[in-house]
Amino acid sequence: KKYLGPGLLIALLLGVGLVWLGRVSPRPVRLVLKTDGSPWPGFSPAQERGLVMLVADSLEVSTGMPVVFASDLLEAHPAEAAVLGLHGSRDRDSFIVDATLVQADGKSQNWRASGAPKTLFHALLEPFRPQGSWEEKLVPAATEDLAILLEITGWETDWDLGPRLAPARELLIRTPGCASAWLALAGLEHRGLVLSSNADPQGQEKCQEHFQQALAVLPAYPRCTHNFAIYLTDIGNQREALSHLETALKRSPRVAELRSALAYVARTAGLLDVGLE
Repeated sequence: KKYLGPGLLIALLLGVGLVWLGRVSPRPVRLVLKTDGSPWPGFSPAQERGLVMLVADSLEVSTGMPVVFASDLLEAHPAEAAVLGLHGSRDRDSFIVDATLVQADGKSQNWRASGAPKTLFHALLEPFRPQGSWEEKLVPAATEDLAILLEITGWETDWDLGPRLAPARELLIRTPGCASAWLALAGLEHRGLVLSSNADPQGQEKCQEHFQQALAVLPAYPRCTHNFAIYLTDIGNQREALSHLETALKRSPRVAELRSALAYVARTAGLLDVGLE
């Protein structure tokens, strides 16, 4: 007969005990990110949005867990979705983020993350048991570089590209191994091409190269694949966009933004049944 050896039995009992004590929380099936709507001291509105987006990136890359930014999912799947509330502040040398996780069963957990950028994000994601070296490829090491990245990532209301392109390019000189920084620059360039009345072949080539560089640093990067697929569709290359999305969905089948991009690309390619599905 099969039986549990004493070592395995002890390990199992310890694991059960840790869960019972609340020191190891079960990973949610789906996660909704939100803020409480109050000002974040030391953050601009763009930096607040940028931090929430970078937290979502980090969760999707390190856990494969689908993350959304609205409460619609709660109504559709009340038994499966958890809510992570964030509130940030900044002093001169570091960011501070207070987090509250409310599980679908109503149990809650509170914690504070602070320190240098990589320490901050590692502490913020620790309850979700992230895997891999995601923080090395998504989060700059210096606090000021993180502040610049958050500003560019969360910027959406002002269409004046001028003040942002130079800091984005300078950031990459200091952080060439940061996929989120490459994505931020590619996003600005994509927006510039949309605004331009004349298509610039060199501008398109650079923009595409920067998307590709982000994916070379971090191939399993859902938001980057989503944005790159939209860009490729905008320049008429739906075939390549669909190929990137197909590969990404094999890696991250539960990430909703990849499926939203697939719907957009399929619709513009005339594949209405695929888009609807």
